[in-house]
Amino acid sequence: LAPWARAAKGTGAAAVIAQISHAGRQSNGMVNMAPVGPGDVAMTEMPSGFFGAPHAMTAAEVEEVVARFAHAAKVCAECGFDGVQLHAAHGYLLSSFLNPRANNRASLFGEGDPYHAGELTR
Repeated sequence: LAPWARAAKGTGAAAVIAQISHAGRQSNGMVNMAPVGPGDVAMTEMPSGFFGAPHAMTAAEVEEVVARFAHAAKVCAECGFDGVQLHAAHGYLLSSFLNPRANNRASLFGEGDPYHAGELTR
């Protein structure tokens, strides 16, 4: 990562930002047929077999993902990036917590309440 940060800064970029993400339930089946998500709602819009059936993340799994995002951000900073952007769109893990079609949780980061679901990115 450090060579990428140096190369970007060598072009005169004012700031170099890394984007970090977690595909969540959209993890490609060739990579992971047992993905995680805010709920157990499978991807039905895509061809059968392309995505595995997700399981609803436990509180411990949510905390682990938060810790891994923090670790990734720390590594990016150590490598010379000026900041990070959390990819929280396009159906990936973070945005799926805000989507009632993907988040069928009855509690903890769910309940159809965007405030509680958004706590994951705080």
